[in-house]
Order: sequence, then C-alpha cells, then structure tokens
Amino acid sequence: MNVLPITTNKLLIVAGLFWVIAGVSILQIGVKAYIVEPFALWIPLATAVIFSMFYFMIFRKMVIRNEHRIISFNETKTGLLRFLDKKGYIIMIFMMTLGVSLRLSGIIPGWFFAFFYTGLGAALLLAGINSITKYTKQSKLAANEK
Repeated sequence: MNVLPITTNKLLIVAGLFWVIAGVSILQIGVKAYIVEPFALWIPLATAVIFSMFYFMIFRKMVIRNEHRIISFNETKTGLLRFLDKKGYIIMIFMMTLGVSLRLSGIIPGWFFAFFYTGLGAALLLAGINSITKYTKQSKLAANEK
C-alpha cells in the first residue's frame, strides 16, 4: 500500500531532508551546550572524534545502503514513508527516545551534550546533504538517458 504516494526516485531527497532537519536539530542542542560550558580544549577534539565515528562508520554507509535500497524499487511511485526501512525506523525511535530521556533525566552533564550532540548532529547533517547530492546525481543521470 502506497500511503502518501511519491515518485520513487524522490525518496532520496526526502531521506536527505529528513536527516538534514534531524542533524540541525541535534546540532542546535550541542551548540547551546557548548555556549554554557566552560571552554576546554578536549571538547572540540571529542566533537571531531564523535563526528568522524558516526559519519565514516555509520552514516556514510547508511546513505549508500539507502540509495541502493531505494533505487532497487521497481515501482515508479511508492509511499513517502519508505524513505527508511523498518530497521531504520526502529533505530531512529530508539535513539530519539534515549536522547530525550537522557536530557530530561539530568544525569548526563552538559559537557557531554556539547561534544556528543555537536559531533552527531554535524554527521547527520552531512549524511543528509550526501543523500540530497545523490538525488541530484540520479536526476541528472535520468535526464541524460531521456
């Protein structure tokens, strides 16, 4: 069943926009934590480590897998919500629930959110930009084939 039908190739841009919005939202939380935390050199270094780990080990691969999954769809239109697979939705729900719970609990210090959320948000943002770029490349390829 195609709830909210959309041209299948546009799922790449939907996924990209979703990750850009998520990345910016998380990045804002991290940057706000940076502002209120006293500066320590290790915080930007830890941010770079978190960014590198999440982007290169998880999100870059996720964008590639998602692109291949979406391109493999045989139908010209599909449901808007298929920009993620079931595993992706489960991981997203778990991570959001965990993040909100930890922030609201107050058991995690602000410096943690400064480096972790800034690195994570930047990695998500770049993954979203990559997905949008892949959509642009796919659109150009499709236009050249016509």
